[in-house]
Amino acid sequence: MKNIIHLSDLHLSHTNKNGFFWEDAKKVLSKLILDIETIQNDHNIKIDTIFFTGDMVQAGTKEQYELFKTNILTPLTKALDLTYGSFFFVPGNHDVDRSKVHFLEKTLREGNNKHNIEQYYDLVNSGEETWRRLTDFNEFNGEMLVDSKTIHTRGVLSCVHKISNSLYVICLNSAWLAMDDYDQGNLRITEKQLDFFKRARIPHDAQIIGLIHHPADWLENQDRDYFSSYLEKKIDMLLFGHMHTFKQKSESNFSDDITLFLQAGTLDTRESFTGYSVILLNKTNDITDGRLLYRKFDKEQDSFVPWTDRADNGQIDFSTKSGLKFDSDKFAKFSGEISNRFDFDLLINIGTPEERKKRLVDLFTEPNFVEINTVALQSKPIKSTNDIIDSHDNYVIFGSSSSGRTSILKYMFINSLKKQQKKDFSEFSFYLDASTLNFSSSSAIFGHLCKQYFSSDLTTNFEEKVKKMIVDGDSVIYIDNIDKLENKQLIILSKFLADYKTCRFVITADFINLPQIASLLSESDKNKFIATSIGSLRRCNVREIVSKWHDESSQNAIYKEITRTINNSQLPHNYFIYSMLLAIYEVDHDIKGILTESDIIQNFIEILLRKHFMDTPANKPQYKELLHFLGFIGKSLFDCRQNFIEKNSLYDLALTFIRETMHDYDLNDYIAPLIASGILRSVDEKTYEFSQPCFFILLYSLFHGS
Repeated sequence: MKNIIHLSDLHLSHTNKNGFFWEDAKKVLSKLILDIETIQNDHNIKIDTIFFTGDMVQAGTKEQYELFKTNILTPLTKALDLTYGSFFFVPGNHDVDRSKVHFLEKTLREGNNKHNIEQYYDLVNSGEETWRRLTDFNEFNGEMLVDSKTIHTRGVLSCVHKISNSLYVICLNSAWLAMDDYDQGNLRITEKQLDFFKRARIPHDAQIIGLIHHPADWLENQDRDYFSSYLEKKIDMLLFGHMHTFKQKSESNFSDDITLFLQAGTLDTRESFTGYSVILLNKTNDITDGRLLYRKFDKEQDSFVPWTDRADNGQIDFSTKSGLKFDSDKFAKFSGEISNRFDFDLLINIGTPEERKKRLVDLFTEPNFVEINTVALQSKPIKSTNDIIDSHDNYVIFGSSSSGRTSILKYMFINSLKKQQKKDFSEFSFYLDASTLNFSSSSAIFGHLCKQYFSSDLTTNFEEKVKKMIVDGDSVIYIDNIDKLENKQLIILSKFLADYKTCRFVITADFINLPQIASLLSESDKNKFIATSIGSLRRCNVREIVSKWHDESSQNAIYKEITRTINNSQLPHNYFIYSMLLAIYEVDHDIKGILTESDIIQNFIEILLRKHFMDTPANKPQYKELLHFLGFIGKSLFDCRQNFIEKNSLYDLALTFIRETMHDYDLNDYIAPLIASGILRSVDEKTYEFSQPCFFILLYSLFHGS
C-alpha cells in the first residue's frame, strides 16, 4: 500500500429523484479515471488502493449495490488494474436500508441504555442476531471480501485488515444504528466495537489507518469520549466523509505522535464540494509521511483539476510524526540541483562555457561488466547498470584506475536522484568519494551523508527526514574509491557498513586491492555483497561514444583517428581515455603524439590555458611558466599533505615563486588564468583546490619527481 485514492459519498441511485442517478455517475467516473491516469503519469506512480468512506449508494438496497458494483467499482478497478481486494470501505448512513428498520430497534437507540446497546452490537457483530437494515450491505461486503488477502479479524459489522506487520486498516462502523434524520448525536461506535479491535492483537508499534463514515461529533456524547480516547492512543490516520466537504487536521498526543484526520467530499457533481483525494505515501506500507493531492471537479472545464483552494498547486505534505517536517517540493528540486551538479562535473567541461558543457548521462555508454572470480564474494552476470540500480542487493565494482568506475557510479547516482526529482521517496540516494573524505568514526561518515542535503539557501531543513531514511535502511549509498582509504579508515568504514547494513550499498575499488576489499565486505556482520568488474570497451561502445560527440559525416574519420592513436600507444581502452581524446580532438586534431595518460592530461591542460588559440602578451606569464607555477602549487600541497590551499597562502606562494624564478610578472597574472581556465576552483570564500585530482598528481610529478 503506497498510492491511495480516497472517495466518499457518491449516493448512487437507480432513480433521478433521490441520490445521484447512476447514468450521470458513470459519466463522472470516466472523467475520474482519466484524471487518475493523468496523475499516475505525471507523478510516475501506480494507484494500488481505493478507500471509500461510506454512502456508496443512496438507499442501501440490493439493486443499488448491484448498480454500484457493475457501473462504478468494476470499471474503476479494471481501469486501475486492481482487484476487489484493493477496495477498502465502510458503510454510511445511506448504505443502510431504512425501510427495514424494525420499530423495536428504534427503541433500542432511543432508550439510550448503554449496556443494552453494547450487548446488541456484540450479538450482531458475532452473527448471533441479524440486523436487517444492513442485510444488503453485508451481502455486498461479503462479495467484495472474497478477493481480500488482508483480512485479519472479521465481524459482521467491523473488520481489521493486516496490510503488513507494521500497518493495519480498521473499518469502523458508525452507521449500524443510523435510521433517520435524527442521527446526529445518537450514533454509537460502542466500547464493544473498540474492544473488538483491541482483541485483534494489533502490535503496539504498528501504524493504524481508520476508516469511518461519520465525524466524531455525530456520536453520542459519552461514546464520542471513548472513541476520541481510542483515536488518540491507537489511530495514526483517520479517513471519513459524510459532510460533503474537505477537511484536514492533525492532533498531537502525549507520545509525540500525530493523528491525521482526512475528510473527503462527494463525487456528486451537483454539489459544491465535488472531488476526491490522493494519498501518496513516501514509503510502501508506512504512513509516517507523504503527500496529499486534492482534486476538484471544475464544471466549466468538465474535468477534475488541482484544488488550489485547499493547498498550493492542490498538494500538501503531511506527517504523522511530530518534528518530522518534510517539504517534498523543495527536496525534489534540491535533488535536481545535486543531479545537475554531478551530471556536469566532468573533466571535459572544465573551462567550457555553460552552453557548450556536456552531460554525463548524454555521453554515457553502458560498460562491459565481467563476472569476477573471488572466493569471498558472490558474482553474477550483469547486462547493464539498470541491473544494479533496480536491484535490492549490495554491489562492489572492481576496475583499473582509468576504467570509468567513477563515471559509472555517478551515472547510477544521477539516475537515483531522478527518482527523487519525480517525488519517488521510497529511498534516498547518497554519494561519497572515499578518496576525499576525512573521518574518524562511523558517525562522522553518517554526518557526511547528511551534509549532502544541506543548503544555507534553503528555508527548510531535511535533516530529520534524511537521518530517518538512513537509520530505517531506506537509502542507497554509493561509495567511490574505497581502495584509497588507509587501514584505520577501512576499519571505520567496515563498522559503518555493519551499523547501517539495512541500507543498500554500491561500492567501487581498484583491482589491485581486490583481496583486501573482498575480505572486508564478506565479513559476517554485513549483508552480502555481489562482486563484478569492468572490462575493456567493446567496439560498439567506442562507436556509440563517438556518435554522441560528432555528426554522422565525420564519425568514421574520428573513430579511425582515435583508435589508431590508442592502438599505437600505451593507452588502455576505457571510457576516460576515449572521452578525453574526443575533447582534445575538438580543439586540436593532431593527437598522434599522445602516448600515455599523462600526455592526455597535459594536452588538456594546454587547451584549458588556451595555448592553441590565444596569444599571451610578453609582459604576462607564458604557458610553460604557468605550468611550472602549477607544479609549484602541487609540490606545496603535497608537502603539507593537503588537497586545498587558502587564498592568502596562494598569493604568498605566487610571491615566493616569482622571487625564486626571478620573473617580474604581477602575481595576479599567475593566479587569474588558473582560476579562469577552471584548473583551480574556489571551495569557499577563503579556499582553492585543483578541480581534478589528476591535475594535482600530474603537475607535481612533471616538475618535482615521479
